[in-house]
Amino acid sequence: MDLGARILQLRKDKKLSREKLGKLIDTSGAIIGRYERNERTPSVEIARKMALALDVSLDYLVGNTDLKLDSEITKKIVDIQKLPEEERSHLFFVLDNVLKISELKWLLLSKHISSKSQTFEQRSVDCAVVIDLAERDGVAIEPTHNVE
Repeated sequence: MDLGARILQLRKDKKLSREKLGKLIDTSGAIIGRYERNERTPSVEIARKMALALDVSLDYLVGNTDLKLDSEITKKIVDIQKLPEEERSHLFFVLDNVLKISELKWLLLSKHISSKSQTFEQRSVDCAVVIDLAERDGVAIEPTHNVE
């Protein structure tokens, strides 16, 4: 997706008019239209303001990544970077295991639900049930990150 298309999509996702986005970044709606049609390329400063107004990273806005990090996720990443190494290690241990259990849920539920008429949304499963299913199916649940 080119820059203009990305600006247009993000603006529509935020339900902003060209004029409103223009006001947020100190330019006009007509200029926003020219950016969206790729008739003009915003300066780095305007692109930075636009990324802030659209709540995405500058890298996402300009197409350097397809990973859309909103400001809340970015703030949490910055907060994690500020933690002492030992606390970060503990947090990564917990996070790795939450992600592993989540992945396991999907794998196990897709296997078990495919033979039943229930959908994923109809079946609520807590971690203990997932672990029981994993043990029954011979799937080992082990930490993915070691804490020293």
